Amino acid sequence: MLPTLNLTGDIVLSEHFSHRLGRVRPGDLVLLRLPVDPAKIAVKRIVAMEGDRVTFFDSNASDLLQTLVVPKGHVWIQGDNLYASRDSRHFGPVPYGLIQGRAFLRNCSSWKMQMIQGYNDVLHYYFLACLLKPVIMCRIRNCNNITIVEDI
Repeated sequence: MLPTLNLTGDIVLSEHFSHRLGRVRPGDLVLLRLPVDPAKIAVKRIVAMEGDRVTFFDSNASDLLQTLVVPKGHVWIQGDNLYASRDSRHFGPVPYGLIQGRAFLRNCSSWKMQMIQGYNDVLHYYFLACLLKPVIMCRIRNCNNITIVEDI
């Protein structure tokens, strides 16, 4: 997820209710279970929602351009570092049920908090998250071009 998240050391705050309310949209950074390994949780950006048309280069043949419509109940996710990311281009659209939360704040190694771009009304969501379910803090690490999330 470079340049948004560092490969190691970043701590991300995420809330776990907006995806249940259908409040995720393209541009949001989400935590999701990987379809290829459900034991791992990764951080990726939503690029398209159900019904949206996506055009991408096939991961098997870099010169082959494909277009598809994201099926109902799925999202299309990609990492910010397109050349070193395993995402929907490799395993296809992701079922909405695999989304675990939405990241809204990150702590870089200098202990400086930064809002993640594209997230509005942070205080509103933070207070709702505290009321409905605790905000989860996660540590970021990189493993085989997948940004892995570990609870702390």
